[in-house]
Amino acid sequence: MTEIQDHTERRLQIQVYQEWARVAKAKSFPSMEDMEEVVLEGFHEDSVILQMTEDAMDPIIAFVGSNLRRDCGKGTRIERLPDVPGLTLLSRFTDTYLQCIANRAPVGFEASFINCLEENVHYRGILLPISSDGQNVDTVWGVTSSKSEPLADFAAMAEELELIDEVPAAAPSNDNAAAPVATGGDVPSAEAQRLAQGLTACRDIDGLVGLALVDIADGAVGAQLACAGDLDLAGVAASGAELIRLKREVIAQCGLAERFEEAIVTTRRQFWLLQPLEGGEDLLVLAVLDRDRGNLANARRQLGQALMTG
Repeated sequence: MTEIQDHTERRLQIQVYQEWARVAKAKSFPSMEDMEEVVLEGFHEDSVILQMTEDAMDPIIAFVGSNLRRDCGKGTRIERLPDVPGLTLLSRFTDTYLQCIANRAPVGFEASFINCLEENVHYRGILLPISSDGQNVDTVWGVTSSKSEPLADFAAMAEELELIDEVPAAAPSNDNAAAPVATGGDVPSAEAQRLAQGLTACRDIDGLVGLALVDIADGAVGAQLACAGDLDLAGVAASGAELIRLKREVIAQCGLAERFEEAIVTTRRQFWLLQPLEGGEDLLVLAVLDRDRGNLANARRQLGQALMTG
């Protein structure tokens, strides 16, 4: 995402919040009548409206803008939460709306994920509380801005990073076709491709803000698979690679015939997971999690499964 795009999306988020505050005036929350003109005229293509008049756990989805319907499937009827397809931009709102109700305040968020169309989606959104009586939050208005792009060619990425010597050309789909034959290298092409697929799936880890393949020798980012917000992924990668080199030196100095497997760094806001590739000693996988949104145990399990090539 370019600096101009990032600035535009942040400006949209601020603009939506300012409209919410403007129509609320002196009240704690604006009413839906106050917001209706803003929703329908200003941001309708990027909006979703959830109404909790009956049950907060089972809201009515009163409105979904066209940009939020794009990856839900043509003609899909969306009226309640179970109607929302998984791995869609809309599901990112319906998974977090309760936070807005609990906080009784606007909630902003941003992240990246791979949607059901196998696109890498970078999005930024805001959830705003609305009240029909000025006291109880019974409606949530969500607005998002997003950018979708095709997934990278991870087979080509693996070849470039020398996980394999050559990647077989893609063949037409055929259930009876023979499996690709490895052409050489320390890791067979099928395993490298499986690793790439596993890492692709890891981009949907809860709270993930960064994911990369890193050269341990110099800390350079060989392939950036995800990077959200203002994360300095290159800086984290360089520091993480230095830590791995130091850990290996300690193991060697202790005379241990052991292979270093994993390092975890915790900061006030983040977890860093650092796992060298087995069979590829010069590369490590770096995953950065938001501590408030991520689950360290689940992330370690998902990352470990992605790195199992044996």
